[in-house]
Amino acid sequence: EEHSELKISYERAVVSSEVEILDLEEECDALQKEILRKENRFYEVKGSMEILEAKLVKFESEEKFRKGEKRLLPDFPTLKELYQHKLSQQEGLQAELRKQQKAIKESEFRNARQKKMFEDLQ
Repeated sequence: EEHSELKISYERAVVSSEVEILDLEEECDALQKEILRKENRFYEVKGSMEILEAKLVKFESEEKFRKGEKRLLPDFPTLKELYQHKLSQQEGLQAELRKQQKAIKESEFRNARQKKMFEDLQ
């Protein structure tokens, strides 16, 4: 009988230990998931901070350019002036391309007629 009681006591201890192990494994899994979420959030915040820091450096530089303390390029003292110049260049290119497009569309009929006449010669 003492053997049976010891066996039952042992089996209860084993079951209790197994339940405790399962509970600890579930808790570990939940903690690992939480760690992953927090790491992801950390890297998101870190990336945002780096972007903001770069923007701050750019802003501070532009402020120095604007005040005349520094010069961006020989032809362009500030980023604003550089960007305005590039924008006006692109607008000029756009206008030129539109003119070319219009000329092509206007000559399309004449070119088609000329092509037809050439094909008829052959």
